[in-house]
Amino acid sequence: MDDSLLVGLIGYAKTAGRMRAAFLGGGGLALNSVTIDDEPWGPEAPRPLIAGGVDVLYTLGARAALIVGGRYSLVFRGGNLLMGPHVIRIGAGLRVRIN
Repeated sequence: MDDSLLVGLIGYAKTAGRMRAAFLGGGGLALNSVTIDDEPWGPEAPRPLIAGGVDVLYTLGARAALIVGGRYSLVFRGGNLLMGPHVIRIGAGLRVRIN
C-alpha cells in the first residue's frame, strides 16, 4: 500500500531565541486509488484529506540549522479496508546555507 498525497499547508511560526517552531494545517487530495492484489478496492481517486504538522528549527550557527518535523494526514479511504485512515510521517535534517 502506498499513498500519493498532494497537500497544501498554511501555518503560524513562533521564534524564541535560537529555536523556531512552525505549526501547520491544511488539506489536500490522495491521488491514487487503493488496490489489493491489483484489484480496485474502496473509493476511486482523488479523495479528500485533512493534514497538519509541526516543524522545529534550531539554529546551530550562522550557516547551519537542525530541523525536526512531523506530518499527520487523515485520508478518507471509505469501505472496510485493511489499513486505517491515518498517515504519520516524521523527519529530521540539517540545513546548511552555502552562499
